[in-house]
Amino acid sequence: MALSRLPKTFGLEELTKGYFPHLFNRPENQEYVGEYPDVSHYSPSTMSSAERERFLKWYEEKRTEIFDFQKEMLVYCRSDVDILRRCCMEFRAQFLNVSGVDPFTYVTIASACMAAYRSSHIQEDILAMVPVNGYVNKTCYSRDGVRWLEYISSKEGIYIRHSLNGFGEQLIEGNPVDGFCVETNTIYQYQGCFYHGCAKCFERNIINPVSGISMNNLLLKSDENVKNLRLLGYTVIEMWEHDFILLKKTEEFIRIMEGHEIVDRLNPRDAFFGGRTNAVKLYFEGQAKYIDFTSLYPWVNKYCEYPIGHPEIITEDFTDIEEYFGVVKCKVIPPRSLFHPVLPYRSHGKLMFPLCRSCTDTLQQSVCTHNDDHRALTGTWVSEELKKAKSMGYKIAKIYEVYHFSKRSADLFKSYIDLFLRLKQESSGWPTECVTEETKKAYIESYAKREGIDLNAECIQVNPGRRSVAKLALNSFWGRWGMSLNKNQLSFVSSLTEFNKILSDSTIKVKDIFLPSPVAAALMWCKEERFVPQDTSTNVFLAAFTTCYARLKLYDELERLGRSVLYFDTDSIIYQTDGQNDPPTGNFLGDFTDELDGRIITSFVSGGPKNYAYNLSDGTSNCKIKGFSLNFKNSLILNYETVKELVCSMDKAAVKTVLNPRKIIVEKKKRKLINKEEARKYQLINDKRVIQSDFSTLPYGF
Repeated sequence: MALSRLPKTFGLEELTKGYFPHLFNRPENQEYVGEYPDVSHYSPSTMSSAERERFLKWYEEKRTEIFDFQKEMLVYCRSDVDILRRCCMEFRAQFLNVSGVDPFTYVTIASACMAAYRSSHIQEDILAMVPVNGYVNKTCYSRDGVRWLEYISSKEGIYIRHSLNGFGEQLIEGNPVDGFCVETNTIYQYQGCFYHGCAKCFERNIINPVSGISMNNLLLKSDENVKNLRLLGYTVIEMWEHDFILLKKTEEFIRIMEGHEIVDRLNPRDAFFGGRTNAVKLYFEGQAKYIDFTSLYPWVNKYCEYPIGHPEIITEDFTDIEEYFGVVKCKVIPPRSLFHPVLPYRSHGKLMFPLCRSCTDTLQQSVCTHNDDHRALTGTWVSEELKKAKSMGYKIAKIYEVYHFSKRSADLFKSYIDLFLRLKQESSGWPTECVTEETKKAYIESYAKREGIDLNAECIQVNPGRRSVAKLALNSFWGRWGMSLNKNQLSFVSSLTEFNKILSDSTIKVKDIFLPSPVAAALMWCKEERFVPQDTSTNVFLAAFTTCYARLKLYDELERLGRSVLYFDTDSIIYQTDGQNDPPTGNFLGDFTDELDGRIITSFVSGGPKNYAYNLSDGTSNCKIKGFSLNFKNSLILNYETVKELVCSMDKAAVKTVLNPRKIIVEKKKRKLINKEEARKYQLINDKRVIQSDFSTLPYGF
């Protein structure tokens, strides 16, 4: 949030961020006293149109006064610091008062919200601490181990029993072995370097974080196991993981294993997808409306069912998908003519919603001719999204694995959401229609009936600071459950000993090294996957269910509106209105609201996701393009007309260039802030659907 917006946000409107001629701040002007510097020194073209108007009005009032550079710079800097200080203290006081948690003891707002939830709202023995390396450490088979066994089986023409065929792993003296061939009385053991203490890959004294045993003792244990099996009369063949990595790159291995389907174990994080965003109609003239959900994610948190406890892991004897509640790894065959597909699919670094895998992976813009095998999507999805997909014509061809939760709850986050929702509503003041005691009473009663929250009439008054805190707490809470646990770290060292210690640590992966100064080195690193420490405040299942329910809520309206949809983004829809298809609006959680306050869109254009412009019935227009600051100068280059020109030309090579002569950037390797000219190029990038000649689009595989 810009510093200039903080005072209004926190109800400190007596504070106002002023203007300063930054381009006048040069060595020769440090002692300047005289007329106000020319307007160009304030760079008004980089302001928004509205801010530029306010500035020009202010400048006209000030230009005849005396400008003392040193005095004005001191006043400006003190004002900025004072605004930031007072707004921060107001935020801290409001958050402390509401939650009892000091937000400044946490790095992010999501962490502070999680602390507020854990301190007063979490239920005992309900939420699971998901193992950072997954549940398959305890109920696992190695995918590479199975690939090696399948390779040996195909190469030598023998049958090897393993975890993915027959009745699972063979038991020898009560203990399972990776592979067993009855014909040759041979045991095959795949030795994962991490789990068996490989002497080539790990130092001897490192403690394995999963087993709690040193790598040296793990190796001794593995060697002892192999020795005992041989004493029992079996032939034992070993394959170490580091040797298999080389083997699977050979031409012979690639040739033999072509066509073998060996699917990875289910990874719950693969079911965690983001919001749904896309342009459906690139250019439209007519009447359209822009609606969005009121607090979509808080609605999900309050009203939807979440899994609780640890899952039951199912790898065989699957039943109907309707019987499961959790996450499912499976292969599905989409229908061929669903205008708004249901299931998300990752391709080309983007979240797609296709009807054909092959068309999507190749970005095929022509009619799909692939068979079902080539169309099928293999992935991991939340069970509730799969159930919706099934009802829309998707066929589940094969289930590989299910994490099923026998217990569920719709009350996990209810008290937390209700607390901050009550504060937000009370701090918003009375609705405009509440002008009498009767209408105020009716408002309180209707809110209690709909949301189950008793508003306090004495507390209903406009309080921007408290409302901002409540809104932040409502919207910033859920994301902490899905946080990535292996973020890049940066370490600075000033001696060769420190440098070598990090570089030789086999528990971390060094990703970059640079020299920010002559006396220090910086190393960017992250933990090796198997050494990531356990976290106590994440649960990827809760995050995956949250975004799934949000997509389903949006999908319900996409399904109803059908081809009237022009554009959608997570919790909002722009659609062609005919006066009969408008959804009801309201002010409760999950209700639609009119983003344009009754105004009608008369023409709309979009160059792709996060990239659109429209004209309104009152003669105004709006343009939003992610990654571009559409200030006064840039909006002369990028606006409704120029975006329309590019879209209607359908020329993907056409470019509009926006220059920022003084972009503040961070030179990470030098640890410096610098001003640098930046040129950003805008062009059509719309490859998430198949574009038709009339500017409509179809999903891949339609």
